[in-house]
Amino acid sequence: MMLTHLQESATQGDVCTREMVLPLVQGIAAFAEGAYARAVALLEPVCPQLVRIGGSHAQREVFEDTLLEAYLRAERFDKATTFLSERLARRASARDTFWLGRAQVGQGQHSQAQANFATATQGWRLGEATAPEMVALASQYRHE
Repeated sequence: MMLTHLQESATQGDVCTREMVLPLVQGIAAFAEGAYARAVALLEPVCPQLVRIGGSHAQREVFEDTLLEAYLRAERFDKATTFLSERLARRASARDTFWLGRAQVGQGQHSQAQANFATATQGWRLGEATAPEMVALASQYRHE
């Protein structure tokens, strides 16, 4: 129902809905369905323009993080590496460092991945051991 309403608004000339909101909603739906390449195709063009729809940086980052995870699941490791390298140049993040390690594993860069997993482990050293990120990190770190 919401998607139908958005599509109607887009066809009636609502530029923001057509160019931003509809692709975001469709991209998130594609991700939820496991259609990661489609999610990338829908989210990638709009993520750099998220400021157009407002919201906080943290709210906009949810869409960027979904795009990053879609890159990884669609095996677009080059795109993930570029995106994460740019983000990490702006600020340190254990989560982004872990994701970079995952992309590097996908690219066969195992020693770089190990270094990033070690850095992420250090950044999360006080984290709850049963948190999903910690479980995933422990699994990746063991396999590398």
